Amino acid sequence: MFIVGVLVGLVVGLFLWLPETILIADIMIGVFQLPGNMSPGANFLFSIALYAIWFLVIWAIFRRANMFSFFPGLLCSIPLPTILINAFLQSAGMH
Repeated sequence: MFIVGVLVGLVVGLFLWLPETILIADIMIGVFQLPGNMSPGANFLFSIALYAIWFLVIWAIFRRANMFSFFPGLLCSIPLPTILINAFLQSAGMH
């Protein structure tokens, strides 16, 4: 069921691309005080670092509850399409 959650999360993440992009930008600028004009590579690395923190938090919560099913897989994979789409758009010069 975990794998099914991951696959569904990837599809759902496509539809949540814009809200997630806004949320990630708010975190980068508001919380970490990063400049809004970072290079595509630096932006991608920071997004991956945020995703790693997100993944570890989700993993720790559900591991503690000993529950690996659909919902943790869904939560773990939702941000991935946003990160990849934004990296592609920035590398193509479309921001």
